[in-house]
Amino acid sequence: MDKKYTSNVEDKRLNIEEQPTLGQHILPQQIWRDGALIPGSPDDANFKSPELVNGLVVQTSYFNDGQTANPLIQKISRLSLTKVKGTKNVYFNNELKNLIGREFDNDPTDKKKSWQYTIYSKDGELAYGLGDPLIDVATGHLFFRNADFVEAISPEETFYITFYKYVGRFGFMGSNDNEQDSYGGLDLPFRDDIKHFKDATNDNKTATIKLEGFEGNTIYVMPKPSEFYNDTNLVLDDDGKSTSLNKNFGVVMLQENYQEIDWNIGWHNGGAWLPDGTVRKN
Repeated sequence: MDKKYTSNVEDKRLNIEEQPTLGQHILPQQIWRDGALIPGSPDDANFKSPELVNGLVVQTSYFNDGQTANPLIQKISRLSLTKVKGTKNVYFNNELKNLIGREFDNDPTDKKKSWQYTIYSKDGELAYGLGDPLIDVATGHLFFRNADFVEAISPEETFYITFYKYVGRFGFMGSNDNEQDSYGGLDLPFRDDIKHFKDATNDNKTATIKLEGFEGNTIYVMPKPSEFYNDTNLVLDDDGKSTSLNKNFGVVMLQENYQEIDWNIGWHNGGAWLPDGTVRKN
């Protein structure tokens, strides 16, 4: 990307110097659930045609999760930034949150294939680093550390910015899903295919918790080791049929316990646990 109003010295600075940002004490790769899918250059992202969204010119890049297409990156062009009242050099727009920085650049020396944002005044594009800008991607603020520059170039209270932002899912990813995340095994929020437990001596013996509760704050209670259906929320009639007093209150149990309970209360005289999570009763 060629920069106007830029001297040769400033042009070379772009190849060796990264404009700092605030608000990323935790790496984006750790909190951006799909951050590992961000390519090393915007050129490698498949952006859709520009569209007008809430008055903004937006291009979106998607990724496929199975048969579902999820948004990953948005390019927002010429977003207006309004000066924060009571300040001389601080500008804000909520859309600046989760701006993608140059830490994702595949080649930090290639200025034409960079995630670098571009700032504009009413007179056009600013040279790289002009005004010594700094962006807080956690709060959506642009701060010019050279306050005199702001007073001289933009007394009309508004700047504009073209940039890329992350619009994917959020949550800490485990190392099996994101090579850039050192917090191995941590995956929040949980997916149903996550292996929650492993045998202490055999990694092939695993257990997965699958949640199929009703909408709302469902509570699952682990049964006591020596007891089964003795929770006050679950009532059994004379025929062994169970009734839940509160549908948002459930009991978690092992498959083996379920089969033993099923046997003890006389629902059937045998059967098999099926892959879809149901029991075939004989």
